Amino acid sequence: SFMMLNLGIVLLSIGVYFFKIPNGFSTGGVTGVGTILGQFTPITPGAWIWILNLSLLVLGFIFLGKETGIKTVYCSLAYSALIYVFEFICPLSAPISDQPFLELIYAMLLTSIAAAIIFNSEASSGGTDIVALMLKKYTSINVGRALLYVDFIVAGSSFFVFGIRTGLFSLLG
Repeated sequence: SFMMLNLGIVLLSIGVYFFKIPNGFSTGGVTGVGTILGQFTPITPGAWIWILNLSLLVLGFIFLGKETGIKTVYCSLAYSALIYVFEFICPLSAPISDQPFLELIYAMLLTSIAAAIIFNSEASSGGTDIVALMLKKYTSINVGRALLYVDFIVAGSSFFVFGIRTGLFSLLG
């Protein structure tokens, strides 16, 4: 179970770092917010992902209690740390190919498989899942709808930050 959990974390990190971030694919969640914030600040997307995930974990413990789970804390921190490490050992200044649609497919395929592995290990990667759980607790919005709203806002923001082409790719993702 621990090995599968780590496999999920590695696949998630590869999909995000090598395919989402360099293309500006802001398909939602903390990754999308970190990618967008990285465009406007001297802080890298990996550092933003780290900061946002830590902040959301703290908020999760405050507002949701221990339900956030130790596996989710582990996944969130390990995923954030791995993205940050990739920035130093494999710095990217551009996408790895000139085929954004192909890179979108890999970005979504790797992160979807990773999420399935992580969820199957009874954990989550944290991030906006915590926001969705807080919305569920304090409003009448269910978790799926809350995630859809948050991800749509993040993906929609990419139109303004990265342009129409990347915005369309982000919404498709």
